Amino acid sequence: MELAYVLKVESPLLVASTYTKTGPRPVMERIPGSSIAGALARVLAKEFNLSLSELHIRAARGEFVIGDAYPIRVAEGGHLYPSMPAPAFCVKLKVRRVLKNLRIEGSVLCFVKGLTNLDPDKYAEAFKQYLDALNEYLISEGIAYAGLVKPVISVPVVPLRTARLSDLDVLAMDEIDVVSELGIEVRTSVAINPLARRAEEGMLFSYEALSPGNMWWGIAEIPDELANKLCRNPLEICIGKGCSKGFGRARIVFNVIELKEGDSRWFVLWSPLPASNKVMAFTPSDKGFTVLASWSQHRDKPRASVIALRPGVVVWVHGSVEKARARGLEPPWGQAERIHSRELLPPSLVETRRILPQLTKDLR
Repeated sequence: MELAYVLKVESPLLVASTYTKTGPRPVMERIPGSSIAGALARVLAKEFNLSLSELHIRAARGEFVIGDAYPIRVAEGGHLYPSMPAPAFCVKLKVRRVLKNLRIEGSVLCFVKGLTNLDPDKYAEAFKQYLDALNEYLISEGIAYAGLVKPVISVPVVPLRTARLSDLDVLAMDEIDVVSELGIEVRTSVAINPLARRAEEGMLFSYEALSPGNMWWGIAEIPDELANKLCRNPLEICIGKGCSKGFGRARIVFNVIELKEGDSRWFVLWSPLPASNKVMAFTPSDKGFTVLASWSQHRDKPRASVIALRPGVVVWVHGSVEKARARGLEPPWGQAERIHSRELLPPSLVETRRILPQLTKDLR
């Protein structure tokens, strides 16, 4: 069953893109679904007397998958706006006031038409033509800063409204600044020598943690018998590293969501997808790749790193795919949403925005 979830962080959270000998760094702009799935599995095993190994098997089948969580912006008046990873057909204007001069809010523009029906071999060329057209338009408006427009990908953005610039239809978005909006705590610690069992001389280090009080959202695929028990029933879980020291305490609540299937063979990734020849990926730069690094709480050490496509990368998928937004293209990896030729916003974001007030109310 497909579910939407909201996660509220109640103590500093340690999630990182890289784990080193001295600790995790730096903080990511999303919470990995694998971290949430592991924490949830431990709670479910205890609450409902389930087998952890059985849940791991179901995860590999795509029956128990928790998607990556993205920040929820709380605006004035308590309005809630879920964010999404900036797709590969987005660009950022380096000078923010340019958009204000054009009476457009936000700092990111997303090309919403013209790219979804292209063949894979024409995608890069069409994207470049869009960039050139946008630059020409800005110059015609008297805005001629060098290198004003640059591709942007993966960063969390909040969709605002559509706009028309010359012959281009764009969707204006606002980038979420993790440091200023979500809050980052910098802490200092010292490495412990495992043999001597004392502080390692000269190994003082600092690390970053996400501040408590923030809310995140995502999509999950849960077996029906568990989904019925989880819906609107808040659970306390512990995510990431340092749970024994009080880090990572959070509350999570689920609710049923109905997702529309798109009509294109283009997908936008919402979670990392290990690189393979099963998909054809489009990314405007080498920023479309990342290294998957995670921490094994069972072994208390980092897992092996894997090269993967980042969230926001646009991929062309061969063959038929079902429930890719919840299950992933390669469960439990690669949650992806099929692009709609007529819908401007991802259906999962639109539907979640509708039920967010109820989900956040259930968390209280």
